[in-house]
Amino acid sequence: EASVSVARLGLLPGAAGLSKAPIFLLTRLMRPYLDGLGLCLSQVNSGAGFQGIDALYRRPPLSMEQVLHPTKIGRDFPVRLKLPRLNKVVGSEVQLEDTLGELFIRVLLEQGLPQAKAVDAAAGWGGDRMYLLGPRQAERMIWFTTWDTRKDATEFCGALRSVRATWPRPTQVICVKKDAWVLIGWNKRRAKALVKVLRIQSRRSLARRLW
Repeated sequence: EASVSVARLGLLPGAAGLSKAPIFLLTRLMRPYLDGLGLCLSQVNSGAGFQGIDALYRRPPLSMEQVLHPTKIGRDFPVRLKLPRLNKVVGSEVQLEDTLGELFIRVLLEQGLPQAKAVDAAAGWGGDRMYLLGPRQAERMIWFTTWDTRKDATEFCGALRSVRATWPRPTQVICVKKDAWVLIGWNKRRAKALVKVLRIQSRRSLARRLW
């Protein structure tokens, strides 16, 4: 966060234009490099030295969560989420799908919460998948997230409900056990009905690599 603040002030070489960049773009440009450096330094400081850095190249992190929390590498695997046949359920085509991850969830929550609360609410991320639907003039979004525990999911839902008050579109946040669903562009009744159907059709798998 301090490095992003420095960039916003234009104090880095060639970074004067970054002072006007949206925070999400700034995060995407800078944080992977800076947090990657922090991950390498954590290996050195832990006593593993450069052998620890070599090990990271052999078994790189599977998610930004593991970069932010190095102790999760090799034991806390991200969950791949999928909503098959989504276009048939909602009646409109999927225009874009992507994963936000813990870092961008943290940045999103920081737009309406103190940094410490945003960091806590984003921790415990297990996986997510965001779908942008419909024509450009009437876009809607379904964001499916899963968390390590029910407590993590509940904390995220509470934090997002605080942030959504400033959003221009109607947004429904629905917690179901360890999952949290965010639907933008639907009323509460319709959103609950959609989640009931999508939960049955959803697919998930652990993002393990064969080393």
